[in-house]
This record gives sequence, C-alpha cells and structure tokens, in this order.
Amino acid sequence: MRITRLVEADFPTGPGKSGSAFVVAANLALTCAHMLTSDAGETPVRVHISMTGRPPTEANLARVDRDHDLAFLETEEPTNPPSISTTLPRVGQQVVFGGRPQGVRCISAFPGMVSAVGHDLLTRPRCQLIQIAGMINNGNSGGPLIDVDTGAVVGMVTAKYVPLLMQIDELARRLKAIPQFPSSVGLGGIDFANFVNLTVQSMWQLAAVLRLVQVGTGWAMPARYFSRVGG
Repeated sequence: MRITRLVEADFPTGPGKSGSAFVVAANLALTCAHMLTSDAGETPVRVHISMTGRPPTEANLARVDRDHDLAFLETEEPTNPPSISTTLPRVGQQVVFGGRPQGVRCISAFPGMVSAVGHDLLTRPRCQLIQIAGMINNGNSGGPLIDVDTGAVVGMVTAKYVPLLMQIDELARRLKAIPQFPSSVGLGGIDFANFVNLTVQSMWQLAAVLRLVQVGTGWAMPARYFSRVGG
C-alpha cells in the first residue's frame, strides 16, 4: 500500500470530503473527481494528501475528467510509480483494493473478487467498469484496484452500493432535522435537553458503526481510461 494516500478536500462552504488516492507517476496522484466537488457543486479551496504516519501536504488539482470520475493531483513527493495494466481483469479474478474508509485509522488493504466487467453496470459513468464484491465503504473512493496475480494497478474504486447503507443515509437525514436543545430545556425537573442530545449522538454512532460492517458491491474505473486525463 506504499502508493495509497488519504485525500481531504475543503470547500468554500459546507463540510469537507475525505477519501483515497494513489500515486500514478512521480509527483502525480489519482483520485475520484466526485471527491473534489462539494454537494453544492463547488471546487475545493484546499486539498491535502497524506500517508499513514506522515503529516499531510498540500496538493494542487491538475486535471479532471468528470465523465470518468477521474482527477489528477500534483504533489511534492517523487514516489516511484506502480505498474499499471490496461488489460481488464477476468470475472472471478482475485483483487486487492487500498484506501482509508471512514472509521479506519490507517491506510489499509482489503480483499475482493471481480464479479462483472463491461458496459452499463451503472447509470453513470456509462463506460466499461470493473464490478467488485468486497468490503467497499465510504472513504474507499479513489483507492487503487490491484491484480493479485501481477501486482499491477488495474483500476480505481469509483462507486459502491450496499442496500443497508441506503437506510442508514435516510436515518442520517432524519437525524440532521432533529434540533440540538439548549441545556436550559427541562421537563418536570428532568434534564430533557441532555436526554435528547445523547439519544441523537448515540444514533449517529450506531449509523457510523453499521457503515463499517457492511460488505457490498463496488465499481472501479479501468486503468485504460487513466490516459484520458493525462496519466
């Protein structure tokens, strides 16, 4: 996982985003374009990239291909690039994907299997994709997909689908609508505010834990599309 990085983006308004990236050439890292766009459609004012055990450094957005969810970042580290294969893996092929999903304290490797390859696997992007059965979660986007047999990078994780996560997302939306009560609110001598606030916080923690234990389907952008952005 020497090529895998954590990437964090800050935007003019709203919350930031964090995900994964990986080195593809000296002073160049690749990540997902959707990681570098806020929910309001803003571009980042600051992007940091880091690896486990080292302080983050600032990176510059170099090139973007939103049709293929690709974005190149200029970095200051002259890391040796990995081997990259533009040959699509076969169905049943064992793969490893790297990244730092939410709740995991360090960049990690996760096993997976190619479950499908081809067009029309997603509504968007509508190009060839590699479908993966594995523990793909929030934060894995932008991580490298590696062929176990050759050690070459064959793609980049771009999307995921876990049925239960849809319900967790709905729970999160409802939690956001619950107000945080001031400490002065009481009911019959009972500190009603602390009770409500603690309940909301506990539900947030439950949602976060449920995300970590889900095993679902993910998709990776094949390495053959990297050159469209200049990789």
